[in-house]
Amino acid sequence: MQKSHPILLFGILSSMKAEQAGYADPQAVANYIEERERFGWRARGERAVRFAEIKNGNAVLDLCCGPGMVTKVIRETVGVQGRVVGIDSSPDFITYARTFCNEDNVSFIAGNVEDLPAHIGNQEFDAALLLASWLWINNKDLVCAHVRNCLTPEGKFVISLSSDNLDDAETNKFYWAYRDKLKESVLRVSPSTDISYFNKLPVMDARFTDGVISQLHDHGFSLQSRHEVERVLSLEDKLFTYNNPARTEWVGSFPPDVRLGIIRQALHNTGAEVGGSGVIKRHTHYLVFGLG
Repeated sequence: MQKSHPILLFGILSSMKAEQAGYADPQAVANYIEERERFGWRARGERAVRFAEIKNGNAVLDLCCGPGMVTKVIRETVGVQGRVVGIDSSPDFITYARTFCNEDNVSFIAGNVEDLPAHIGNQEFDAALLLASWLWINNKDLVCAHVRNCLTPEGKFVISLSSDNLDDAETNKFYWAYRDKLKESVLRVSPSTDISYFNKLPVMDARFTDGVISQLHDHGFSLQSRHEVERVLSLEDKLFTYNNPARTEWVGSFPPDVRLGIIRQALHNTGAEVGGSGVIKRHTHYLVFGLG
């Protein structure tokens, strides 16, 4: 699963289901790679390297590495004297990554990051990255403990969180209108569906981010810096990201083409209701933690 997804928060909160089921689908993997190529994987990797202060010769752990695009940028930074380990639960992602970033000092492992010690043994790392994958992990406390145990004393742990920017008035208006239109679209397809689950889907706001920081603090990490990157998506951009069965499992127990149709209708209706501007501000927070 993995990465800085240009979709609404509740679009990726299908817990581990999409990671375990969706990205076991080769088509979902192909769609994800196409998405990363469209929206720019290299700039994303360069930001991660900069915020984590990765240097030549460093050892870096790329958790939920996906198809290895960020890993490739990391490898270019650490050089031949460094090493990089990428881990992802999708065997198809790992297969692609091993071809995309085929270097002697890069290792890709197909496995669950919750089982980190079994995958890395006693290796230590100068930095660990978990980019746009925090929400996909079931046992976050366990992963935090594992990362703490494998970092060097000066090591950094970078977590990125992406969502629509609800501090922007127009984006906030679109977000909540879209949520209502999704419910309407589901009921048009299946009038008997209980749509109360939409009300349980979390919203990524300042309180959510503060909660992540507090959880890391409980594991002995301290927030050293935070960075925000913003971009603008059109309705077309948003729909493009949903052309992926792994991106739509949260909609309900419908076939992938039906789920996409529900989203397409909801986006169209929302754009019409809020004026049709179709301009949504997305932001990604990079939280940089150190030990102590």
